[in-house]
Order: sequence, then C-alpha cells, then structure tokens
Amino acid sequence: VLISENTKVPEAYPQIGSPVESILRGLCGEHYIPSPVKIGDRNALDNGLYYIGFSLFQGGKMIPWMHGRLSRSIDGVETVIASTETPESLYDEATNPTPTSSPTNSCYFPLENDSKCPPGTAITKVEQCKQAGFNIGGNLKNGEVITRQLHDTPCGCYIDLNDDTNIHFDNGS
Repeated sequence: VLISENTKVPEAYPQIGSPVESILRGLCGEHYIPSPVKIGDRNALDNGLYYIGFSLFQGGKMIPWMHGRLSRSIDGVETVIASTETPESLYDEATNPTPTSSPTNSCYFPLENDSKCPPGTAITKVEQCKQAGFNIGGNLKNGEVITRQLHDTPCGCYIDLNDDTNIHFDNGS
C-alpha cells in the first residue's frame, strides 16, 4: 500500500480555473481569452473571435503576449482567422487580411448582418472561388461554379448551405 487511509493527498496544482492556472497556461502558450479580445490600446476584436496562445498577467487580467492565434468557432469547428508571432501583427492580420492570388488555405467569414467581405478579402475571379470553395468543402453543380448576379446574395464567392453546399460566384453589386 502506497497511501494509507490517514494520508492527506494534496490538491491538484494548480487548481482548475484559478489565477495560477491562467498564468501557467499563458506562459505555456495555451491560454484562452474569450471574445471580445483586447490587444493593447486598439479596438476590441469581437464577432466571436477568441485568442489562444501565450499571455501575461498585467493590469489585473491576462493579455495576449508573443505567439498566438485568433479563431472563431463555427458549428463547433475552430476556424483560425490569424496566427502570428506578436499581438500587434495578430491584430493587423485579423483586421487587414492579405488575400492571395491563388488560395491554398481558405478562410471564410460568416456574414451575419452585412453581405460584404472584410476589406481586401473578397474573391474576384471564378477560378479562385472554385479553389477556395473546394478548400472548405464546397461542391460544383453540373461541374461548374454557379455564376449569377443577384441583389439578395453576397457579392463574391460563397457557399449556399441551403443548396447542397454548391459554390456560388456573384460579381454583382
């Protein structure tokens, strides 16, 4: 017998949910900061974005520090919006994403009250739309991207979840 009935077993260290656990997770690059995420003196990042990464305890709260990522959970799946080495570059990447001419890794934005993509992120060519759509599980209809110009759909590239996840491209306004 390694432990007798009278042996006092210490509590787990650190206690889950304690400030010490937060600091330890922050130093290990595993800390979670829920939305809205505040980085320095910049505007808070909302829209369901959360931070996971290195953080420090400062001013009575945990703040992003060094490498981390901003993500959004969509249908229970984490979608990484930005991932960089510093909080400042993380904020810049999340607020001013750089589109690629030939996307290999797709990122999508759930459009709630606005039918426009964040500045600089709209896909403007059918072939780019096709590749981006494939990267996030979209399908072609009769072997083609559905191309149309309607006023009640998002401008650019999108997947209509009510239409068998077909890839759509709308270059209208």
